[in-house]
Amino acid sequence: MTFKSILLRVANVLKKGLVRDTLWLLFAQGFGIVLQLAGFTLIARALGVEAYGTFIGITSFASIAVPFVGLGSGDILIKHVSRSPDSPFQPLFREYWGRALLTTSISGIGLTGLSLLVVNAILPGKAAPLMIGLILLADLLFLKLWDVATKAFLAIDRVSLTARIKLFLNFNKLLAAVILFVFFRDPGLEAWAILYFASTALTGVISVLLVNQIVAPPTWRSPRLNSELLQGLYFSISASADNINASIDKTMLASLSTATAAGLYAAAYRCIDVGSVGLLALSGAAYAKFFQQGKSGIQGSLRFAKRLLPLVSAYGIAACTVFFLLAPVIPYVLGAEYVDSINAVRWLSPVPLLLSIQYLAADTLTGAGFQGIRSFIQVAAALLNILLNFLLIPDFAWKGSAWATLMSESFKLISLWAAVGFFYFKPMGDRNS
Repeated sequence: MTFKSILLRVANVLKKGLVRDTLWLLFAQGFGIVLQLAGFTLIARALGVEAYGTFIGITSFASIAVPFVGLGSGDILIKHVSRSPDSPFQPLFREYWGRALLTTSISGIGLTGLSLLVVNAILPGKAAPLMIGLILLADLLFLKLWDVATKAFLAIDRVSLTARIKLFLNFNKLLAAVILFVFFRDPGLEAWAILYFASTALTGVISVLLVNQIVAPPTWRSPRLNSELLQGLYFSISASADNINASIDKTMLASLSTATAAGLYAAAYRCIDVGSVGLLALSGAAYAKFFQQGKSGIQGSLRFAKRLLPLVSAYGIAACTVFFLLAPVIPYVLGAEYVDSINAVRWLSPVPLLLSIQYLAADTLTGAGFQGIRSFIQVAAALLNILLNFLLIPDFAWKGSAWATLMSESFKLISLWAAVGFFYFKPMGDRNS
């Protein structure tokens, strides 16, 4: 095989939509991880383990509430627009884009106020209410506006633009971290809350304006109370349940144990998040395609999932291995006070593998119209996680959280694939009954 023929084969592969889109998002996620790690290192060093643990406790709670902001309107936008690629999509896009913005704005402000009351009760005296409010408003309103903008570009298959505004968010957060580290002699949670809010708000507003300018401005219509509200609620429940599995342990550690334990565990989990960069890229690129393949039922979406299974399995195994071996590097990067994070990373190293195989089953169900079943399983896993954390944290601190995460993620993996098998082998006439 000549060098020219190899180049031609590579060029043909890159022309394929899923590969091209995955590479775009992989670049954004990969470079974004570099920016995140740089910012994370600066913030962890500037705040110290206790203040950093308090900050993570607040943002972890926000990550549980944020999926209910907008009630899944971004996913509804992707579903309708991505399934109508051959028809003039702009009127349809403008309608669902407007609904997403309106629903996100109203629910984001409302949930910020409610979350402020809850976080103050969970973490009494650990941060000023104003600082908590700024962090929550950043995540529950402006970060969600940014998220809806990324989904708007995904809906019209402009993945390169999604990748760019993902990088824009990471760059702004890194800039805020640099300002904190360089210009504040004695940085504290108050200064970081202000900088965090400013960077997130700027990103959210500019992202929405970019969608309006590049695609189309919204049509302002009030959301209709129909079956789509229930479907959107399913999307919200699903995302929130996943975030509970990933985040509630940090909030509960800060409350039931110590902020120091939460900071050590959060640093370890942040490292594990790096292992999901390739998975996030592939899942983001393939998300709309699961809806397209799922028009023919679960056979179509499962057929598409089978094509991705070898790739995501290999990726999960590689990530698990790398994190187990490279865990001792952490204290050299973050400082000696994070030395206990080495064992936490090793405990959590199987998580990328579990998530990789989970995601295929979950999106197979969603693409085929079984989002309600997916949501039920994810809620059950989240409740199991909360119960295990409540039982294990008082005696085992961060190790209890690690055990709870591994057990709940394993339960979710088995249950999601069991649901796929059930609906796949169910007689055709009974699938929608």
